[in-house]
Amino acid sequence: MAQYSYAEIMKMQNDAARRVEEMQRRTREMTGPLPAEKSPTTEKQPPKHIPMPDGYLDASRPAPAAESSAQNASRAVPVADRDSALILSIILLLAEEGADETLLLALLYMLA
Repeated sequence: MAQYSYAEIMKMQNDAARRVEEMQRRTREMTGPLPAEKSPTTEKQPPKHIPMPDGYLDASRPAPAAESSAQNASRAVPVADRDSALILSIILLLAEEGADETLLLALLYMLA
């Protein structure tokens, strides 16, 4: 897993917030203005930044034993099995949300 600096994490977070605002702006342009009683406030609120704990990104600190054993266990599983498990979990999640049956069948086909 890649290690990111705090500055890189904040840049990615700001980029994501900018993309969300852009998508919302495009949606408003396509759908037209909302009725007055449901319009969002015009005051723009800054994104909430959660401070990182001290030493969170410290690479010199060894990983706890439980964490490293979990990482070793995930590495022991063949890639195909991890991919299949991921696809199955996506299928279950989408089925619970009422996704299109064609999409579910396409994901099942990927498992074959």
